[in-house]
Amino acid sequence: MTNHSAMTARDLGDIAGLQRMADGYAIEVARQRGRLRTAWRTATQDVDRLAARIRAADYTLGRRDQTFNGAAQEGRGSRQVPELTG
Repeated sequence: MTNHSAMTARDLGDIAGLQRMADGYAIEVARQRGRLRTAWRTATQDVDRLAARIRAADYTLGRRDQTFNGAAQEGRGSRQVPELTG
């Protein structure tokens, strides 16, 4: 009859090695998560800055359009084009 509960030093060494490998994976996953979080934060800040610039440009263009359209409407009827005779 074989005793399956007895572990050898080799078995314990294998288990310890697997444990170290699993710990190494956990550490690497934590590092990569940190890098991803930093990249995400940076990209989000870049997008926020660009969105603010686009909003500012939209506002400026809208104001210019209002000014231009207002000036064009005010100018209607105040100028008369002379008729060409000839």
